[in-house]
Amino acid sequence: MPRYKKQTPADSPQHQDQTNESNRVTAQDSELAVSAKLQEALRALFNDNVRQMIETIGKALEPLKKSLELLELHCGDHKKRIMALKTGLSSYSDRVAALEGICEKLAAESKALLYRVEEAEDLNRETNG
Repeated sequence: MPRYKKQTPADSPQHQDQTNESNRVTAQDSELAVSAKLQEALRALFNDNVRQMIETIGKALEPLKKSLELLELHCGDHKKRIMALKTGLSSYSDRVAALEGICEKLAAESKALLYRVEEAEDLNRETNG
């Protein structure tokens, strides 16, 4: 056996550096591939979680949506009733104003008649007395 091994191109320091660099690049490429797969898996998991949360929130809001619809119906009914009351009150207000005018007129006529009655009584006393 020879004491010194004959150096082949594969044994040269330059070739070993290239091999080491090649191995390092291959390892980095492998790590990047694993990292990309991990990112994709995380993205898919995140999307699934978001989708599930949206569905859960949607289901939780269903009773509120129905309650809101009922509330809107009741508000619409109350609005109609209030408008009907306003219309009715307006007509009553007009009638009350007319009645107040009649009362004032009757009060004035009553006062005038009372004055005439008092004058007639005074005249009657003067004539009889």
